[in-house]
Parts: sequence; structure tokens; C-alpha cells
Amino acid sequence: MSCGNESKKNQMQEIIAMEVALDSLHNVAFNTDSNRVSQDSLILTVQETLERLKKSYNADTIDYEHAKKLDAYKEIEDALSINSGNLAKAKQAIEDTQKKVDALGHDISKGINDRNSYQSFINFEKDKINEIENILNYYLEKHDEYKARYDSLHPIVMQLIEDLEKQNDEK
Repeated sequence: MSCGNESKKNQMQEIIAMEVALDSLHNVAFNTDSNRVSQDSLILTVQETLERLKKSYNADTIDYEHAKKLDAYKEIEDALSINSGNLAKAKQAIEDTQKKVDALGHDISKGINDRNSYQSFINFEKDKINEIENILNYYLEKHDEYKARYDSLHPIVMQLIEDLEKQNDEK
């Protein structure tokens, strides 16, 4: 009997640790946009800037350095759009896993269902939490990477647009 109680105690400690980890991931995932410039606003700004560039640019060719910077700038929109799916996936997985961990904790505390399977269920949920953490870390890393790219390239692209508009006005 004491072996069973010790096992139950250890399993409940693992459940509590998973709940704490999930709460932490939840805070990061659901508050990430309040700490960062919204991906949607970055994407919209890039789209609007590129549209403004198209209206201002008349020549058939562009110098190589500007072309490289414009390609890198255009890539921001696609990368951030794709990356937003990672945040959505993490948010959904966090909520789903929280429910399953809560249910598993309830089952363990009440001794419901197959007690011999509890540890495999715990291990399965731990693996899911690690996967969520990896997805969320990847999202944050890519968001920061492309935000830094935006910060460095946006002023250059805006200056190019202003120069082009000024040239067009002089014609």
C-alpha cells in the first residue's frame, strides 16, 4: 500500500510540475503580442510599403544592392505569415494539453482508470509539453529575427521610396 501511495505522490508531483510548465507557456504564448510588435501590423506595414514602392518605381532595372535589400524585405512578409501559424499551433496545443493534464491529475488523485498506465500517460504529456516549448521557442526566435530584419531594412526601403517619389515629382 505504501508503495502505491509513494507512486501516487510522485505522479501528482509530476502533474503539478506539468501544470506549472503549461501555465508558463500559456503566459508566453498568450501575452507575446503585448510584449512585441504585432506580427499582423508588421506584415501589413511591409505590404503597404511594397505597394507604395511599386507605385513609385518606373525603371526596368534596379541596382544589385537595392535588389538584395528589397528581396530580403519582401521575405519578411512571407516568413512572418508562416510563423504566425506556429503561435496559433502552440496556443491550441497548450489549451488541449492543459485539459488533458487536469483530467489525468483528477484520475490519479481519485485512482480512476488503469493505474498501471498513469506513468505512460504522464510521459506522453511531458513529451507534448516539450514539443510545445520547442514550437513556441522557434516562433519567438523567428519573430525576433524577422523583426530585427524589418528594423534594419524598413528605413532603407522607405528612403528608396522617398527618393523615387522625389525623382518622379521632378519629371
